[in-house]
Amino acid sequence: MPRKKLLILGAGYYYKNIFKEIRELDYYLLTVDRSPDSPGFQLVDEHSVIDIVDREKVLQYAREKQIDGIMPVNDFGVRTACFVSQELGLIGNTLATGICCNDKGIMRDVWKSENLNQPRFVIIKPDKKELARVMEEFPFPLVVKPTDCGGAGRGISIASNPIELSEAFDYALPYAKNHRIIVEQYIEGTEMTIESLSYKGQVYILSMSDKFKPEQRYRVATGLHFPPKFSSEILDQVKLLVSKAVKAVGITNGAAHTEVIVEENGSPKLVEIGARGGGGHVFHTIVKENLGINYPQEFAKILCGEVPSIIPTKNNGVVYRFFNPQPGIIKDIVIPNEIHSLPYLVDFGITAQKGQRFDGLKDSLHRVGFVVTRGKTREEAILHADHIEKMITFVIE
Repeated sequence: MPRKKLLILGAGYYYKNIFKEIRELDYYLLTVDRSPDSPGFQLVDEHSVIDIVDREKVLQYAREKQIDGIMPVNDFGVRTACFVSQELGLIGNTLATGICCNDKGIMRDVWKSENLNQPRFVIIKPDKKELARVMEEFPFPLVVKPTDCGGAGRGISIASNPIELSEAFDYALPYAKNHRIIVEQYIEGTEMTIESLSYKGQVYILSMSDKFKPEQRYRVATGLHFPPKFSSEILDQVKLLVSKAVKAVGITNGAAHTEVIVEENGSPKLVEIGARGGGGHVFHTIVKENLGINYPQEFAKILCGEVPSIIPTKNNGVVYRFFNPQPGIIKDIVIPNEIHSLPYLVDFGITAQKGQRFDGLKDSLHRVGFVVTRGKTREEAILHADHIEKMITFVIE
């Protein structure tokens, strides 16, 4: 029987573990990336230097190679994957779904039409005259973000007064690829991430986390804790809301990464959704550590017409911690050798360079390092992450 051909959109450093996991299925792997030096090229059977946002070139390549499935691993590849799967009659989602999941404004309008719980919001044009209307209709604080930015928290900030609102608008605009800005009511509460797989229209909820965000203007998470701290009653509400949200945007086959905020009264509100697995280690490492489900493999099986296995085999604690040193020039990073031999360490990395200036976490792309820890419980995994973080010293000037 011929090997299934799966085309993965993107071959950067952070996707290497995705290729390694899927290779265990003995699929024939192909990938495209605009960089000729992409490290993922060394892990596949075939590759081509093509920008993943160039959907016509990707379609031509996919047609020539007679692929069985196409997988996006970031927001930039979602529209292309939906377009190609639609054009070639492959398993996946429609282009309309891809557009909806890449545009927070359209996404919110769809959820509004379905009466799904979410913050009040308004979409404005790239004109500061619109801000006067916003201040008449919405009380501060407000969240300002581009509707289509490519993910990673680009261009998102909080405004607590008219001056900050103007600054937030200026900060969001360069990232707004479609020249639209969304302004929404700031919701007090705890943010959650929810991973899911849809198979033939049925939504299966996988790993869920609660986030820790330091009190700063850009509100970038420094920690994700699996499983989340909430009661089973609240989590059931979250699961129901997320399932409705996933179906509303049209994700019938494939992965989804959804974010919600649970208010202090326990009511969940939708924030956004991505038609791909969670970023960083969530997709290729954390779901497997948490529940025993190989997220990339099961996603690949769905796309290639095979039956996935989505039954959890465990429920361990996992922490995804991002280091957040004081701003300044990073003169040195002291890392004890014994860190790498700790039995509860899943993965660890420093992404900053000595001599680099760190101005704080404006978005996820500004993170300087991470650690993933495991434990029998959420609390145990948190203690392990705390211990490792205390062992590392960032020398800042």
